[in-house]
Amino acid sequence: MNGATVVCADSDTEARTETAAALSDAGLDTVESASVADVRDELGDGVDCVVTEYDLSDGTGMDVVRAVRDSTPDVPCVLYTDERPSSFDTSQVEGMIVEYFRKSAPDARSDWVTSSAT
Repeated sequence: MNGATVVCADSDTEARTETAAALSDAGLDTVESASVADVRDELGDGVDCVVTEYDLSDGTGMDVVRAVRDSTPDVPCVLYTDERPSSFDTSQVEGMIVEYFRKSAPDARSDWVTSSAT
């Protein structure tokens, strides 16, 4: 997926910038978004993947997944968060496949960035 465009959503500016930098270092074009609304504005032709934190200023990562599926259903979504999956409200995204990586896991960022770049 080299040269692909990835939307990186996180309300925490520092965390978002670090994640976007890791994606850029892997050869991916990145667009930073701070909210569900920002992600919605970015969706369309040219977006190849969305990476999102669970807690956003105007919703959750599940809201991002729903927005992606409504707009561009074939775009993969990665939930990159320290929230435990058991705390997610998945009622509105059941049946949708989402990759999950725990931020605090050793080498989590490099593992999914490497898999996204290939």
